[in-house]
Amino acid sequence: MKLRNKNIGKFEYIIEELTNENLEKVVKLYNNIIKEDKLVYKILSTTDFEEHFVDETQYKKYNYVVMDQEKCIGFVNGIVANEIGFVTFVAVDPEYRRAGIGRAMVEHLEAAEVEEGIKRFEISFFNPINLDWNIPGYAAYDHPNTQGVDVSTEAYIFFKNLRYRDVICQNTYLKSLVDFEYSPEVVQNIQDLNERGITIGYLDLQRHKGIKELFDNLKNELWREGIMNAIDPVLVILDGDKVCGFAGPLRVQMSGRGFFIGIGIHSDYRKMGAGKVLFSSLCKSLKDEGATFMSLFTGDNNPARNIYESVEFKIVKNWQVMRKEMREREMR
Repeated sequence: MKLRNKNIGKFEYIIEELTNENLEKVVKLYNNIIKEDKLVYKILSTTDFEEHFVDETQYKKYNYVVMDQEKCIGFVNGIVANEIGFVTFVAVDPEYRRAGIGRAMVEHLEAAEVEEGIKRFEISFFNPINLDWNIPGYAAYDHPNTQGVDVSTEAYIFFKNLRYRDVICQNTYLKSLVDFEYSPEVVQNIQDLNERGITIGYLDLQRHKGIKELFDNLKNELWREGIMNAIDPVLVILDGDKVCGFAGPLRVQMSGRGFFIGIGIHSDYRKMGAGKVLFSSLCKSLKDEGATFMSLFTGDNNPARNIYESVEFKIVKNWQVMRKEMREREMR
């Protein structure tokens, strides 16, 4: 894409592509912004930065910078996946803010992706770059991807002013698993389910039936892919040898976090405590495997939050999924 020149006051800058020559300066800006603005994102080494933002093994990525002589003062990253243009990160040196540099970089990014036929832009958890972040107030706890725009930062209003609109509020939930035990209510639910012939076990694709029908019922292809390809054990609710719900897979990450793709219960088996039992079993199993905490996210209006809150998971962060649909005149 043609580079863009712009005058702001007495300062003239050029939006240019990220190169090996200015990579170290961009990484320095990225990490300085995280520190100075007290953002939740993890500090990245140059190698980690390249892996997240530059490597194009799976997806096409866009990286643009603004330099003031030898100093990097602006950086923006975007990625195209599934016909959506995702905005991952926008950084402007504090000394150069309120001059339109951030807006110009995002508009430049959008224009580059429009040339590839992209009509929709998002800041959401579907972004495959998956930036890790630290949960505020819990030094040892982290989460493997951001869920949208951190509503506690200036970025939220920034994107509002660029015509990005709220789609859904996403809440990050957290619970320590160190002392996790089944509640008396869950113990009773387990007994009630057992009396109906419903048990908890580990998924056995060779023996168990109904797994295809379960994911057809849940209508979530990401879950289907994640569970069918899982190399770790997956907890399931069984009616005889028929799978009627899943949670997992069981995996403990380096930080001590209990991994979580999701939980799903077939519509025929809801409202009988199966979801709460299955999720509690997941938490207990992860604790027994050595997990010290668990973090997850869900939409503000997702009924699954009732399951998480029933076992005392607490909201620790709010995010807003934001979206922008390009107008016809912006496509020209």
